[in-house]
Amino acid sequence: MPRIPRWAAWTAAAVLVLAGLVLAAGWLLGRDRARVELETRLTAALGREVSIAGPVSLALRPAPALDLEGLAIAGEGGPLLEIGRLTLDADGAALARGRFALGTVRVERPRLRLALDAAGRGSWEAPARAAPDGGGAPAWSIERLEIVDGRVDWRDGRDGTTASLVGLRLGAGPIRLPGTVPFELAVRSVEYGPTRTRVTARGSLAVDVAAGEFAARGLAVDAVPERAPAVLGPRPGPLRLAAESVAWSSRAGRARLDGVALRGLGLDARLDGELLRSAAPATAAAAGTAADAGVTYHFGGRVGLAPFSPRALLAALGREAPVTQDPAAWTRAALAARIEWSDGALRLRDVDALLDDSRLRGGATVRIAPATRWRFDLAVDRLDAERYREPVDRREAAPVELPVDFLRRLDAEG
Repeated sequence: MPRIPRWAAWTAAAVLVLAGLVLAAGWLLGRDRARVELETRLTAALGREVSIAGPVSLALRPAPALDLEGLAIAGEGGPLLEIGRLTLDADGAALARGRFALGTVRVERPRLRLALDAAGRGSWEAPARAAPDGGGAPAWSIERLEIVDGRVDWRDGRDGTTASLVGLRLGAGPIRLPGTVPFELAVRSVEYGPTRTRVTARGSLAVDVAAGEFAARGLAVDAVPERAPAVLGPRPGPLRLAAESVAWSSRAGRARLDGVALRGLGLDARLDGELLRSAAPATAAAAGTAADAGVTYHFGGRVGLAPFSPRALLAALGREAPVTQDPAAWTRAALAARIEWSDGALRLRDVDALLDDSRLRGGATVRIAPATRWRFDLAVDRLDAERYREPVDRREAAPVELPVDFLRRLDAEG
């Protein structure tokens, strides 16, 4: 899992702490002095240069409130984050007790620019100056967080890849950590290369940073491709990703997936399982396993594909189905199996697959590294190969050429 930058993890707490301090200072010193004070304190807290181009409005009654425009946090080669307008109101009684309880925090027109340079270093990883430790985080809460018309831009300097989230809207709250935060998200356009997709999501996030425990529950993500990649065909229709629970424990190195389902293109697939992270053996990298800086991964679970029509799937992808002797061929398929991944090998066990009137049971292993190798123990109850051939009047008289070179390189046994 990527390491969350410290400045990002503490930004919310820093704003809450400084808001209370600056509200009182601004009331006594004036708006310009309050803006300078806020810039100074935020710069010190985040370890990055912070500027405020627009006005700063402060109020103490009926409740402490802050309204500012044109906030920018410096990054490498330009602003890392810009916010068109930020408004928040606080609970004065809680502030007096040293607890920063906010009502509604509204962030308008934020733009976050993330980038990797040619060496793979993130623009968020090199603060302009070191931030002070500052001890533990103060107790804080937000009743409602609103982000309006946001944008996130990504650029990978290693290969020139770019991606953007345009027209982002987020509503979340109440936020009390550790705790569970319900949210609703909408993105007008997810742009990656030539693709454009409209996305909405809802669910809840359970977060306990101190314990390293994170989970998404009741998750539902709907994607409507407006300019889809060629592999999905010209009109793929809406796609839905749903999950009962996706949980991650950074301390245990364990992720749990329950009821993860993907629906679209006439398919209904489900995945349940567990991903484990562990220290890799010394020979892991040499063996070509999924090792990354001394870490290896193991996954085990179950995969299921509800009955579907391969012909209808090909049509949804804009592909022509094969013309067969039997027009009813390629109209029914399904799959259920236990799936495992470890040590550079994919294993399928308890396979129960269906294709038309044929049923396949057993298991198979595909070892990818150091060389591809297939091992299988499968049984099919019936197979009528003739029904899958072309109609008699379309068959060519020329002999069929076998892929001899491929067969000679193939390492398969079963």
